[in-house]
Amino acid sequence: MTSEIRLFRDGDPPKPGEDPVEAWAARIRARWASTVAGIFDVGRLLIHAKAALGHGEWQTMCARLPFERRTAAKLMAIANDERLLNDAHARLLPPHWGTLYELTTLDDDVLTKAFEDGVIRPDMERNAIFGRLKAQRREQREAELADKIRALPTKKYGVIVADPEWQFEPWSHETGMDRAAANHYPTSVVDVIRGRDVQSISADDCALFLWATIPMLPHALIVMAAWGFDYKSHYAWGKDKAGTGFWNREKHELLLVGVKGKIPCPAQGEQWESLIMAPRGRHSEKPDRFLEMIEGYFPNLPKIELNRRGEPRPGWDAWGNEMAEAAE
Repeated sequence: MTSEIRLFRDGDPPKPGEDPVEAWAARIRARWASTVAGIFDVGRLLIHAKAALGHGEWQTMCARLPFERRTAAKLMAIANDERLLNDAHARLLPPHWGTLYELTTLDDDVLTKAFEDGVIRPDMERNAIFGRLKAQRREQREAELADKIRALPTKKYGVIVADPEWQFEPWSHETGMDRAAANHYPTSVVDVIRGRDVQSISADDCALFLWATIPMLPHALIVMAAWGFDYKSHYAWGKDKAGTGFWNREKHELLLVGVKGKIPCPAQGEQWESLIMAPRGRHSEKPDRFLEMIEGYFPNLPKIELNRRGEPRPGWDAWGNEMAEAAE
């Protein structure tokens, strides 16, 4: 330990009449605050030194410091960031120069929200910032993709939701057709569905959300591949009522996720859980919660819903045998 390091040795007991709890807490708070202030003071000194010294002198001076020049650059960035210096924010800052530097890399709105949400606090660690940075970059990527897709000469979509009219053979055509999809709307064989030119409306970077009942899962994966998408994951719609089935009474339905190109996955911490509970509606009708989830993931990308029932959802295009025109 060198003589340059001065330790705080104020271990004397509180004075008579002082609240011992508050007395110790006040000393610790003051020392904690002085650590944060010291980081900003070092950054300001570096800024003044760089302005006063020539280039060669600056390099020589940096070589005599207990940290590298890249650390000096980060300390100067901290001292230059006025967003961290207002009274409301200063009391929440952690006494770690590495974490403080990560805060300087956040956009204004992301930094403000991090303060408001309580993410930034005196005991925070750098990993908490990395999550915000990833979310920020993910939002930028999604917005850039949206601009790129809208600029294409013919309309392309960055998000496609499809609910194909799967044709499934019941156990008995005499007794099972009352529950078969074909009794409620026209159905198509897999060759017809996979032959649709979905690739012509999908952007180079695109996410596909493909609905499939449990027995049609293998066929759905064939269709997804035929349309040019790679399977990534799936969600399950947990229903309030059980249906029919051969091996079990089905009480969930699958929403497969496929991608092509470089589509950003949801930011860490923003993903929905894989099982989403929602009541059943009309035959084949899907809950709006899934579209709300997709809108949250991709607020800017052009979106289309294939095999839409009723009017197109606001902000979406739609196609399908049962689609109704949007009300004027």
